[in-house]
Amino acid sequence: MKLAVAQLNPKIGAFHKVVEKARDAIASAKKQGATLLVLPELYTTGYPPRDLLDYPSFIDGNLAALNEIASFADGITVVCGYVAKNPSPTGRRLFNCAALLRNRKLESSYRKTVLPYYDVFDECRYFETGTSDLLFFEQEGKKFAISVCEEIWNFEGYIAREYAHHTLEALTKNKVDVLLNLSASPFHLGKPAQRIELLKKVATTYSVEVVYADQVGANDELIFDGGSLVVSARGEVIARAPAFKEHLLVTEVGQKPNPKLISAWPETKEAWLAGALELGLRDYAFKVGQGKLVLGLSGGIDSAVAACVAVDALGAENVLGVLLPTRFTSNDSLEDALTLGKNLGMETRTISIEPMLIAYEKQWLEMEGAPLSGVSHENLQPRIRMTWLMALANKEHRLLLNTSNKSEISMGYATLYGDSSGALAILGDLVKNDVYALANYYNRDHEVIPTRVITRAPSAELRPDQTDQDSLPPYDVLDAQVQQVVEKGQFSTAAQKGLPEWKTFNRLFFAAEYKRRQLPPVLRVTPRAFGMGRRIPLAATPRED
Repeated sequence: MKLAVAQLNPKIGAFHKVVEKARDAIASAKKQGATLLVLPELYTTGYPPRDLLDYPSFIDGNLAALNEIASFADGITVVCGYVAKNPSPTGRRLFNCAALLRNRKLESSYRKTVLPYYDVFDECRYFETGTSDLLFFEQEGKKFAISVCEEIWNFEGYIAREYAHHTLEALTKNKVDVLLNLSASPFHLGKPAQRIELLKKVATTYSVEVVYADQVGANDELIFDGGSLVVSARGEVIARAPAFKEHLLVTEVGQKPNPKLISAWPETKEAWLAGALELGLRDYAFKVGQGKLVLGLSGGIDSAVAACVAVDALGAENVLGVLLPTRFTSNDSLEDALTLGKNLGMETRTISIEPMLIAYEKQWLEMEGAPLSGVSHENLQPRIRMTWLMALANKEHRLLLNTSNKSEISMGYATLYGDSSGALAILGDLVKNDVYALANYYNRDHEVIPTRVITRAPSAELRPDQTDQDSLPPYDVLDAQVQQVVEKGQFSTAAQKGLPEWKTFNRLFFAAEYKRRQLPPVLRVTPRAFGMGRRIPLAATPRED
């Protein structure tokens, strides 16, 4: 028999669009001879719906969408993720469910039994835990089991701490041919390869073919790469959907690996990063109804890479780069920023903020009796720039991009209400050296980012002869510190505490938590990003003296 996996990109709460996408997928699957179609986890709502689940009308909309999808299940079985109400007066009000739709109706439903509650996941906040061990059904002489996302990850150390309930153990008592897994699994670097390894182990451990249907697209900070898979009971990849785009994958139960059904995936870390960030930005812009972007171009590496991502995501005609120089801006920076804009084919504008800076300096001197100097003077410049950029964003209905990277965010090296502002931080989960690597990736065929931007010492250019390393540890050292503390949760060892670079890191890192709380959403591409998965108290931050 033929089965299909619909790797789709639902917009949260857009129930009519969810139904349309499902209808088209069902029609296409039937046309190709499939008699079973699998849709992702919580497909009717989009993942993660978060506190929209508290609204009764949202739940009713998702149930109405499921009923409409069921009406198309004629001559084909559809397995679809949705939210069901809990009829019991106790416990959480909802269940995270998978529906078995046949003969134009909801035949049965499976309630997810393993609910993640770590990092970006908070399903226990909304859902009651299911109690049954998988849902089994038969079709065309084959026996199937249905599972939902986290239930396959609860397996031999693939998560930090295993759950007490091992749902897949039901497969040892009930022999099945195919295990269906409906997922909404957020992307981070290394996750796609990890999934393949996991699915192979599940398949060979339980001697079962595994069909993995994942959501694709981006919702706020989370990016979903898709990459849906079919793995044989022998642990062979039979079929594989592409990364970062919608796709209908049609295969046959029990077939051998088919090279024609194994889509190519990005081959390098930088290609994965570019694909993820471009999808994350594109979906964020379109899902909030903003198809045009604006960003400040400084002539530095971060704004250059951000511009490359933006142009590839939405097209050069939809991206505006604005140069906002002062007396401290070098001619090299201006030249490089203009060259970048020309290479990308995007519009650029140059607006000197020197008259505004002089006006502030004069007013300050008159009111305070002393010149504005030091950090106050430096920070005033990005705040003037951001005022102008926000005004342009308002006037021209554009989305303002934040260009801060993870290393600088960690140190608070982004002026609050200045260059820390924006609607979305597209580089906020990349350490500085990853930004450089991505710059070289965008230059892989020809020079897009001027070489001088990549080779010269980075500088905020807020005072004469300034470089980042006047205030920060060297980026090779700083990046390693960020990865150790933020991504691995490991504070400095006793041996490291006495080192000058660790003293600087600890002082700046812990002092900047309140700044990070006020950042724009950060596109998540590592296992631990600044954002919804990281909850550090501001007034009780542990400090290492």
